[in-house]
Amino acid sequence: MLRTFNAFIKNESGATSIENGILFTLIGIALIAGASILGSNLSTSFSNASLVLTPSPQAPARPPVGTGGGGPGGIPTAAP
Repeated sequence: MLRTFNAFIKNESGATSIENGILFTLIGIALIAGASILGSNLSTSFSNASLVLTPSPQAPARPPVGTGGGGPGGIPTAAP
């Protein structure tokens, strides 16, 4: 009986499996956290690149002639 108990106490195969399981779990959590952070940074980078590459609408260089509100050439006339 004592010999069986000592053999049970010295058996570390279960402890090693549990240690490996904990280690792999921590590595998995670290990989998921890293992928999440990297994914967020990549998303921000691609959004910024998209904004830079998207052409913005350009305003006309000068207003068209004749739309100034009255006189020729867009010059307003005095009231009579």
